Amino acid sequence: MITHQITSTHDPLWSEIVQTYTAAFPAVERRDVPLLVDLLDGKSGFCSFAFSDEGVYIGFMHFWEFPSFIYLEHFAIAPEARQKGYGGGAIRWLLDRVADTPLLLEVELPIDDDTRRRISFYERHGLHLLDTPYLQPPYRETDEELPLRLMCTKGQLPDDAVHTLRTKVYGCSE
Repeated sequence: MITHQITSTHDPLWSEIVQTYTAAFPAVERRDVPLLVDLLDGKSGFCSFAFSDEGVYIGFMHFWEFPSFIYLEHFAIAPEARQKGYGGGAIRWLLDRVADTPLLLEVELPIDDDTRRRISFYERHGLHLLDTPYLQPPYRETDEELPLRLMCTKGQLPDDAVHTLRTKVYGCSE
C-alpha cells in the first residue's frame, strides 16, 4: 500500500477522494467540499492522504496535527477495496506516523451492528472508547450539534483536546 499526500485539487486522486468522502459521510458529518479545499495548503495542520495499491486508489484519510495530539477527522476505504485489510493497514500507517502522540477520533454512538463494528475496528488497533460526553460542533450554521463518542490511543483525552477541536477544527468561538 502506498500513501500519497494531497496538497492540491489538481492531484489526480483528488476527485476519487471527494467521491469517497461524500459517499461515506452524511452531510452533517462532513465539510462542504469547497471548505475542505481551503484546508489543503497544510498551514492549519490539516493533512490529506490518499492510499493506493499497485496504482489503484483504495481510500483516504484526513487528519490534523496538533502539538499534544493527532485528530483523525475522516477516514474511508473505497467500497470496492473494503474487506481486504487496507483499512487496518492505513490505521497502522497513521499510528506509526504519530508514534507516541495520542491519536483521537470521533465515532458514532454504538447503537447498531454497523456502529459497534466500526468501534471494534478501532479498538483492535489500540484505541479506547471514552466515556466522556461529547457533542460534535456543526459543520454548518444550519446543522445541530451531533452526539458522538471519542476514542483515543492513550485511553484518556489530552487536556486541551475538546477546546482545540471546537476552535481549530470546527471554528467555534469560545
